Amino acid sequence: GGSDVPAAVQVGDGAGHPKDAVVAPGGAAQAVNVIADGQAEAIEFIVDGNTRHCGEPLKRLKLKKNIRVAGINRHRSFEIPNGDSFYENGDGVIIVTGRDEVIYQLNDIFES
Repeated sequence: GGSDVPAAVQVGDGAGHPKDAVVAPGGAAQAVNVIADGQAEAIEFIVDGNTRHCGEPLKRLKLKKNIRVAGINRHRSFEIPNGDSFYENGDGVIIVTGRDEVIYQLNDIFES
């Protein structure tokens, strides 16, 4: 119902059963959904003051293998990002990753 989050990232297991969102500093997961026949997850994180690389163009970020930034929600506006896109405090950032990668917070997507 009335959520601004695209249906592909609504919290749930794909069968209508809700999943608990992980709450951690540095961009806590708000929504998790298994996609691609169980081979991947789409996860939305909320950017906060602990999130690294705020305001930096995505093309400058070094992400871990098999992770893509698929969307940015800002002020009720959804953007499919390009290399010049960036996120800021309060934004929702949707990432897609393989199921073998454990991502608890947005900061986990970056190479160390």
